Amino acid sequence: MKQILTLLAALTCLCAGIAAAGLSDSETPAGVPNPIREYTSISELEKAVGFPVSAPEEIHGFRLTAVSSIDSLAQLIYSDCAQELCFRVSPAARTEGDNSGDYNHYDFARSEEIDSAAVTMKGFGDTVSLAIWQRNQYDYSIGVRSAGVAPETMSELVRAFGF
Repeated sequence: MKQILTLLAALTCLCAGIAAAGLSDSETPAGVPNPIREYTSISELEKAVGFPVSAPEEIHGFRLTAVSSIDSLAQLIYSDCAQELCFRVSPAARTEGDNSGDYNHYDFARSEEIDSAAVTMKGFGDTVSLAIWQRNQYDYSIGVRSAGVAPETMSELVRAFGF
């Protein structure tokens, strides 16, 4: 009986060693894989998502810092060193109107027409932190994280990204 227990213990150690040796740190199964894919340019992003993404390299002091996708959602991150701006665009059938990923509760939400599109703007006090709209079968959103921007600035951002 003692020999069988010794043999089982040795086999267990051997199996554990083989399993550990066969996997690198990057291959170790540890939860859900990261769905975000990074790109070095907007043109690479367009190839990956399968639709054109019209966006400036810099706007209102915000400079493009990251280009990525989450499945068919294109995401561009901008920074002005004090705040971050996140622009997203995706096929409307995939995101059902709001692709922002922003679930904050804001003081206000109001609709504004910008170049014949109904844009929902949300924010606190006299600043806007989120704009959401649809146009030409695509959902769009702009989120400005931290202090938000003036309503006029958000309107200009919407025009720059969505039209």
